[in-house]
Amino acid sequence: MDTAIATPSSAPAAAGRRLTQGALFEQATIDGTQAVPTTWRYAIFSSQRTGSNYLCQRLCNVQGQLGMPAEYLNERAFRGLGQQLLPQAGDKLQLGAWLRAVEGVRTTVDGCFGVKVQPNQLLPMFQRKIPAVQRYLAQYDRLVLMTRRDKLGQAVSGAIAMATNKWFSHDGRDPSFTDAQVQALLPVIARNLVRYIDEEHLILQVGRATGRPTLHVEFEDIVARPEDVFSRVTAFLLEGRGQQRLHEDTAFATLPERPPGVEAERLRQAFLSYIGGQPMAAVAGG
Repeated sequence: MDTAIATPSSAPAAAGRRLTQGALFEQATIDGTQAVPTTWRYAIFSSQRTGSNYLCQRLCNVQGQLGMPAEYLNERAFRGLGQQLLPQAGDKLQLGAWLRAVEGVRTTVDGCFGVKVQPNQLLPMFQRKIPAVQRYLAQYDRLVLMTRRDKLGQAVSGAIAMATNKWFSHDGRDPSFTDAQVQALLPVIARNLVRYIDEEHLILQVGRATGRPTLHVEFEDIVARPEDVFSRVTAFLLEGRGQQRLHEDTAFATLPERPPGVEAERLRQAFLSYIGGQPMAAVAGG
């Protein structure tokens, strides 16, 4: 675990009153965690736009249990927490030391630590060597694998997030794109589509090849049956650890709000026309 992590320098942003993803990346001290030894670990291995932010924030709402999962291999975490936890590391962090430091401030009283990781983070970190990614994931006791059946919807959602730099929606509002912006996003959607198909194959194949217990969760099921899916996830994470009653404080962590999806549908239809060979002028108008 001596992989080096580059850490761009930046000042931490101020946190909101409720627990947000930004606070998890930037504040060393968070209510609900204690300085206890980490005794078990799980990873949420997901592609983008699969409901992983929603799942992580809901797990953070479980008081004193199941860790506080977030993308701790995200550059925002390196910039914010890295400067606080390992200031002596300068512009480089070693992966093992980094994760041990994060565990020290994100382990809940039950000894649990959770992290969300994505292929676009792990592949560059391990020089795109799949066996190394598999060995890394095998260090976790359990793995939740998250994908999305509607790949075009996922690709459109990813393109919107890239264009707006808004990966976590607090207000449930749609963006607004000009015709020119729609045209510019169509090749982005195409690239995302290929990428997310490849990532699903990697997530399922490598996750299951670790030999660790895995649970496959799909975005569409979270949308249709959020309570059932959440119960299934928590039961999976607690399996073998005795019967434990969970207390979920719904006022603790901020959950993302899905926008109406009007612009997403506009982009979907524009993309279908685009790949069907219609002139660009005919696909942009909304």
